[in-house]
Amino acid sequence: MPNVLTSIHIEAGDIKKVFKEYPTLNSFGFGVFDSGVISKVEVAKQIVTGQSYIVENLQEVRLVASILLSINKRQSINTKLSSYRLKHWVERLFNGPTSYAGYPVYISNGSFIVAAILMGFNIKREHGSPSAWFNVSSKSIDNVTQNFNQMFFQI
Repeated sequence: MPNVLTSIHIEAGDIKKVFKEYPTLNSFGFGVFDSGVISKVEVAKQIVTGQSYIVENLQEVRLVASILLSINKRQSINTKLSSYRLKHWVERLFNGPTSYAGYPVYISNGSFIVAAILMGFNIKREHGSPSAWFNVSSKSIDNVTQNFNQMFFQI
């Protein structure tokens, strides 16, 4: 079995295409924190900075995409699992007892959203939130959680 963690071919150009479709998407998710309090110029600056972060740290997107390869798509959007919750799920998988690469793994909310879009999941923005929902199968999430080391590290 090929190492799924290194077999994902996502490049900066792929991520930039997602930003063209979703112009407010950045490392925070959709929009910026306290957007009603700061100026429009500052909002735009933070979005550009957050998008640059994702492009510069595209290994986050690749890591999420490698996990999403094992997640089934269901017909409807799963509103029980937001991108923010799922990004923490990926972090817990890799930061568990056998930490991947020996260092803490961080995934931004925006990196998770970009990866899910690139992997073909349907998206629905969570109203009033930087997060989104997808058509991810909860059963698949449970299966990956239970079998993570065997599926990805062949231990």
